[in-house]
Amino acid sequence: MTSKTVYFLHRISIHELFLSPGLSAIISAETGISSPQELLAMHGDKDGSITFEELKEVVKKANNLT
Repeated sequence: MTSKTVYFLHRISIHELFLSPGLSAIISAETGISSPQELLAMHGDKDGSITFEELKEVVKKANNLT
């Protein structure tokens, strides 16, 4: 397994989203989702996290809507 594969499998928690205001700002600007809680409520799993790959899909889908 390459380091790139491991990176994509990493789950991003709500704490990581809060600790990364830059990431939160980009997600908000790209998707219109205003908070990490809203993002994870809509797209996260029961553990309150989302994979990087899932996050990329959320952003990609939002960009296709505009």
